[in-house]
Amino acid sequence: MIRILAFLAAALSLTAAAVQAAPDSDQPHMAVKYADLNLAGSDGIAVLYDRIKSASVRACAGVGDDRTLGGVNQNKACRDELVAEGVRGMNLNALTQLAAGSSATIEVAAH
Repeated sequence: MIRILAFLAAALSLTAAAVQAAPDSDQPHMAVKYADLNLAGSDGIAVLYDRIKSASVRACAGVGDDRTLGGVNQNKACRDELVAEGVRGMNLNALTQLAAGSSATIEVAAH
């Protein structure tokens, strides 16, 4: 079974909400596959985080105008919000720690 985490971000408010349904076509969204990852280990968590960040870049590609500072900031806000929502949606302490920049202190426990 392929597990997919999908995210929606409203283009105007840049507020994202995790969903399992099909996204609205006019809102940035991303799907991140992670069924192949071992999320009980720090390597799997790091790969998942990289996938979330990469997906946010693709999802927000059309947000903002890269020729203006405001547009660049709008695009960054879109990416940051999608990444933050992706991390929250996974509800994994190690992923949250990595995203917060404390990867040196990640503790992973197998269930």
